[in-house]
Order: sequence, then structure tokens, then C-alpha cells
Amino acid sequence: TTEDAPEVYYGFDDDGYSPFFSMLGEGSSYNKFVEIYNPSPWPLDLNNYGWLYCSNGCDTEGTYETWKNFNPDAGSSTTIDAYGYYVICNGQIDDDVIITDFCDQTTSFFGFTGDDVIALAKGSEGDYEILDTIGEAFSATRPSD
Repeated sequence: TTEDAPEVYYGFDDDGYSPFFSMLGEGSSYNKFVEIYNPSPWPLDLNNYGWLYCSNGCDTEGTYETWKNFNPDAGSSTTIDAYGYYVICNGQIDDDVIITDFCDQTTSFFGFTGDDVIALAKGSEGDYEILDTIGEAFSATRPSD
């Protein structure tokens, strides 16, 4: 019922409402972005989530090169609306490709070259569970090899 709905959702385990990557945009130059979807009927608090990245694949099983928070400013809170999206863009994306107002977060880490990996994680930098991945992490053979 409506009375039982949380004001903000924190991503409870095994409830079928885990966020996931819903789109990858990989154009020329810096025109790269990923979109994360919140399938729950409540706003999702991203304070207990992060995204991980490896350039040219990941070399060591279970280890990513970079952990990034969704709220890079200390003390801030980031949420995805119920059934909403969160978009991370390369900071140098061309306004003709995507209207940068749709970018919720920008980064210099997105330089996808075909064998990069981005993962969506729940937890903290030292203790997390991977929820979704784009790219093949920890592959014995990589396209660049």
C-alpha cells in the first residue's frame, strides 16, 4: 500500500528492484555515456552504490582500476527517481550528440575503445557486490591483445 512505501529506497537485497545499465552510448571521440535505470517504484538513494572502471580490460580478477561514487561532492546525496534514469557522460561530450543537461554526472574516465569495462556496484569501495557490467572483465583474451 502507499502507506508502506519508503520515502527513499535503499536497494534491499533480492527484491527484484536492482538498478542496471539500460544504455551505452559510444560515439566518436569523447561522445560516450552510460544510462542506469531504477526499476523500483521508489526513488533510489545512490549513497551505497558506485561505478567501477577498467581501461583496456581488467588485469587482476576482482580488481578494478577506479571506484567512483555517484555523489562526488562530500555531504551531497544522489537519487534516481522511481522508474527513472541516471546518466554519466564523458565530460567533453559534444552538445550535438547529447544535450548535456541530461548528464547527471560527468567524468574523464569514459574513453571506451572496445575492451573497456564499467561495472555498477552496491556497497563501498572496499566491500561491494557487482550488480551489472558492460564489457568483459577479467577475460583471458582481450580484443586489444
